[in-house]
Parts: sequence; structure tokens; C-alpha cells
Amino acid sequence: MVFRRGKDGGDDPGGGSGKRIILWPAYFDSTLPRRLGRRVPRDMGVPSPRPEDVAEAARRAGFEAVVEESSYPRLW
Repeated sequence: MVFRRGKDGGDDPGGGSGKRIILWPAYFDSTLPRRLGRRVPRDMGVPSPRPEDVAEAARRAGFEAVVEESSYPRLW
């Protein structure tokens, strides 16, 4: 899953610096231990988040979200 800052937020998706932020749903999965990829505190995560849910949250935060079909390297 790739996120780029929206048009109002700085990085221009059509050019500019081309910075990307990659967020894997595993980062927010409260059922995973940190050693397998969870990056948020367990009480702030959700069990088994879907890529579409993470993308929607990113859009609400002002990012342009693109869901790509790929597997998290630690849990392929």
C-alpha cells in the first residue's frame, strides 16, 4: 500500500519530490507481536485490519492512497 501526501499537503503526486510512504496493514494489527511487524501500541491497533480500511484512514488524513497487491515481507 502506497500513500502520497495530497495536493494540499505538499508533495505533488504528479511530480515533485515523489516521496512515498508505505504502510502495511500489519503495522496496525493488534493480534501481532512487535517482532512480527506491529508498530503501534496494542491498544491503538485493530485486529486483522484490511488494506482498504488503512487506505480510507489515510484518505481521511489528507493523503492520496493507492492499494497495491503485495505481501508484507515478514508475513508472506
